Amino acid sequence: MPLRLYDLCGADDLRFSPYCTRAKMALALKGLAYETVPVPFTSISAIADGSYKTVPVLEDGDRRVVDSFAIAQYLDETYPDRPLFAPGPAGIAAARFVEGSLFASLHAGAMRLVAKPIHDRLLPVDQTYFRTSREARLGRTLEEAYAGHEADLAAFRKLLAPLRHTLGHAPWFGGDAPLFVDAIVYGSLYWLHTVSDADWLDGEPLIADWYGRAGAIATPAG
Repeated sequence: MPLRLYDLCGADDLRFSPYCTRAKMALALKGLAYETVPVPFTSISAIADGSYKTVPVLEDGDRRVVDSFAIAQYLDETYPDRPLFAPGPAGIAAARFVEGSLFASLHAGAMRLVAKPIHDRLLPVDQTYFRTSREARLGRTLEEAYAGHEADLAAFRKLLAPLRHTLGHAPWFGGDAPLFVDAIVYGSLYWLHTVSDADWLDGEPLIADWYGRAGAIATPAG
């Protein structure tokens, strides 16, 4: 029985979740075959026994694992070939730091730029939920948050400096070879590129080159 990944989708089967993308890249780095099950926001509660509130959810036989980081750890424990983390507790801690840093900087900085584009790419059944939940977070309408997005994009690019710095010293965020930390970064940038036509990496050749190489690994299997 193949591994199965429940994968967030929008209209026209758009797959855009940064967290699902991280899980898919982790599976690709492991060389594991898998299939995806597209799930709109409002259908997540219908997965399995109805206890899940977020995706990705990985199904491996009778085992289910939720959360991209937990999935990566499960894959390393269950399929130890091609480790996803640098050896020892330090490798897990470093990946956690990158995960938290990206959420606090790139995700927070980009939300006002992508909330409306994401809304417009969702199935109608999901749009009301998304608008209500994201406007509560933003404290304004999606349209108000998106106003002036071109100026906001220039300010957002300053948040890419740590990524550029790291890639100036190694070809991958994992060092000489890609690790799950690369999947973490790739998932975030893939999210931005998928939901918006903005030129997120303008003037960032090091990051753009890495993004292309990471994308060649992370291409979804289905």
